[in-house]
Amino acid sequence: MPESLLVVTKPAPGSSRDIVAKPSLYATLQEGQTLSDPDTGNTISVVSASFNTLVVDVKVAGRSAAITSPYHGETVSGTFAPVVSIVDPDQEVDTINYTVTSGTRSITASSSVYPYSATINTIGFPDGPARLSVTATYKTPDLSGKTTASSYILISVKNAATSRLTLGFGGTGNGSISTGQTSYSQYTNLNFSTGSQIIIKAVPAWGSTFMGWVSPSSPQCDPHDQTCSLTVRGDTYVTASFALSPTLTVTPPTGGSISSNDARIFCGSLCSASYPNVNFYFPPTITLTAIPDANHDFVKWNGDCALIQSNTCTLKMTSKHSVSASFGLRTGASSLSGTITYAGLSHAAIPKATVNLVSSASSHAVLSVTADSTGTYTFNNVPAGTYTVGVSSPSLSTANMVDMTDAVAVLKDTIRDTPFSLIPEACDINQDAFTDLNDAISILRYAIGNVNPNIGAWVFVPQGANPITLAAGGSKTLNFMGYIRGDCSGDWRP
Repeated sequence: MPESLLVVTKPAPGSSRDIVAKPSLYATLQEGQTLSDPDTGNTISVVSASFNTLVVDVKVAGRSAAITSPYHGETVSGTFAPVVSIVDPDQEVDTINYTVTSGTRSITASSSVYPYSATINTIGFPDGPARLSVTATYKTPDLSGKTTASSYILISVKNAATSRLTLGFGGTGNGSISTGQTSYSQYTNLNFSTGSQIIIKAVPAWGSTFMGWVSPSSPQCDPHDQTCSLTVRGDTYVTASFALSPTLTVTPPTGGSISSNDARIFCGSLCSASYPNVNFYFPPTITLTAIPDANHDFVKWNGDCALIQSNTCTLKMTSKHSVSASFGLRTGASSLSGTITYAGLSHAAIPKATVNLVSSASSHAVLSVTADSTGTYTFNNVPAGTYTVGVSSPSLSTANMVDMTDAVAVLKDTIRDTPFSLIPEACDINQDAFTDLNDAISILRYAIGNVNPNIGAWVFVPQGANPITLAAGGSKTLNFMGYIRGDCSGDWRP
């Protein structure tokens, strides 16, 4: 039958055989559904159902008593104090009874005072399995009678004076477990007084990473925490798992380079990195970027990035990775040349200026040259493409370039009396596309020593379209005029 008939939500008019014979006549609780009792608030949920197995979750509303310590299957010895979680919305708990039963032997302890703690002494009990049960007795709200809530777990009794702590090691990596001042790196049995509290710490060796604790007999250890505090209540087995630290290896590429966002890879020179302190539950994410050399283009990733189409690849460092990239040489190289001269009256050359060729596709500077003594620069073997050309000259001084003459020139231009040939870009100090009285005042303040921060900055203006597109096998010219902002008259000589 494709459905469970073990939880029926509609009363059966006949025998249980009717349910089997005519399942369509009855409403059954399906997987993932919940039945609530409106009178008690209790619920039954079908967790999973198959042809031969039904798993249900029963929640009892209102009052309940559940054992939280010791846990199911734990070993106890001597005297121990059970911990119980009590649900008591009406605050009517009267008594809580704790009972350990082993064979024909039984012992009970009671508590009637919050927080309802009691101790049980198992001395004299035979070593082996036992049942720990708890029963909470509640007064009814009208005090006319009493109700109870109970639960139980299975435990193991061991009354030996000492218990064995077994330290094990697993995984592909290496490491040790320390107990105070002593460190162990191989399978070890240790004896402690039963009930001792022990702090152990997993220490990964170099090149290895702690993966977690595996402690089927002692789930006191947090799998994510290298340090574990546990109580040796009986024979306990704990394993520390270590893995080899993940590594990232990049094959040196031809025609470009590969760099990582954490600066541990820059291949060319740095082509491998190890991540020995990785938390495998929260691994670091590394992004690699493939950068083509001049005259080259990124083609594809290889290795663990092979499925990535763009020139950036992101990897989670939970295991070792190996990556390489392919770059291709562009064909049909072009040339670009030009001059850099002063924009003033002399049109003299500005030597030693740096010219950068920036790819519009990648925003990277692919080539840089320095202008010669005549202000001439040339880029050869430039791949076909679109570029922006920029010029800078940090070595040029601004001394004596802006003076009273420039202030007068702008003032005369403002009143439409212009005997000077002005350089508009140099005069427009506040860059509002107008040369006016505000610009004249700024230049005047600079000339008399009251410095304005917009004065004195070099500006290089291209005499043609910029960006510039280079076709295969051709050549183009792009000249620049340089001036000092504020040197409106152009009377400075470089």
